[in-house]
Amino acid sequence: MKNQRLLERIGSKGNDSDKELILASITRYIQKILNTQQGSVLIDKDFGMPDFSDLRWGEGSDIRRDLEKFISKLILKYETRINSVNVCTRQSESSPLLLIFVLEAKVELDNKIVPLVFETVLKPDGHITLKREK
Repeated sequence: MKNQRLLERIGSKGNDSDKELILASITRYIQKILNTQQGSVLIDKDFGMPDFSDLRWGEGSDIRRDLEKFISKLILKYETRINSVNVCTRQSESSPLLLIFVLEAKVELDNKIVPLVFETVLKPDGHITLKREK
């Protein structure tokens, strides 16, 4: 149960050894991090994703690499149950306006490293979907 967020613990039935419950909690929280607009959380102005229309990328920089680094740092800072994360972007073949990135993370559960892989899609409206691959 210690690996769940406070409100999840309050609503749970006390089964703290359920690995799937913990992984689902991590998935929901990453989804929340990625779909929160930076500056909208009063307690921490850095929580969430920036407005991409206002984002200033360095001149001549690789936007995808910058985005990968930003998301990696964001997740490691705010989802403390994750030990490491690697983000790789790829272009959607079906729609050039979608940006797909794969998050590969590692979580320690019961003294074992458990890999987590997510396919994440940044849609043209700015919403980010997160799908855990099992």
